[in-house]
Amino acid sequence: QPLLVPISIAVSRSEADCAESQQHVLQGLGLILERVADESLVVRQIPSILRNADVEQLVRDVLSDVLEYGSSERVQAHQDELLSTMACHGSVRANRQLSVPEMRCCATWKLPSAAASAIMGGQPGCIKA
Repeated sequence: QPLLVPISIAVSRSEADCAESQQHVLQGLGLILERVADESLVVRQIPSILRNADVEQLVRDVLSDVLEYGSSERVQAHQDELLSTMACHGSVRANRQLSVPEMRCCATWKLPSAAASAIMGGQPGCIKA
């Protein structure tokens, strides 16, 4: 989604170099960045589902990943988290009872630790029979 008001971000020279040289990687993630100075970028476009995200922090994290690993999974992970939260909230608001496989999926995805028996907000994710 193109931004109505582009976001200007002060970055290091290496981050700006990375954004410039790795435009194809960033565009594949849905990020359109433009270098406007030696240590400054402008974010022109982000994936529409991330419109309420902390864009500056997301860009910094993605650039850090690309510098270190050559790619980044952060945008996809952020999108997956938002979509799963929306699906869970939609089911709760609709008062729809989740099936056991759906509960397991939510619990293992959202809370992979020992606390997987509860969904965020204190709602029970599964009940022992």
